[in-house]
Amino acid sequence: MSKRTLGRSALSQSVRAALCQLGKDLALARARRGQSLREAAVRLQVSINTVRNLEAGHPGVGLGILANAMALYGMLDRLALLADPATDRIGLALERRRHERPGASGKDAVSFDV
Repeated sequence: MSKRTLGRSALSQSVRAALCQLGKDLALARARRGQSLREAAVRLQVSINTVRNLEAGHPGVGLGILANAMALYGMLDRLALLADPATDRIGLALERRRHERPGASGKDAVSFDV
């Protein structure tokens, strides 16, 4: 099985939808700034097809390219908030529950399905 096939099949429908929405949002950000695909590609130092893939929510586009696009559009500060521990409701709840149990230690394993 190819890497491309494996990557797509490993994504849930909700993840694919979120990537698609992210791509649409980036396309809108580019359009609002009056940039063509070619201009964005030059500024990001990637091919036009890579910008198209990014804006289509293709899962194979690298995180570095996403980060550069967010910086280009003045949105880099949002990237730092994606996995902010302060807003991790599940992690915070599990941590609270672990500390509330008598004899709980930090070594307790916690698992959950995504």
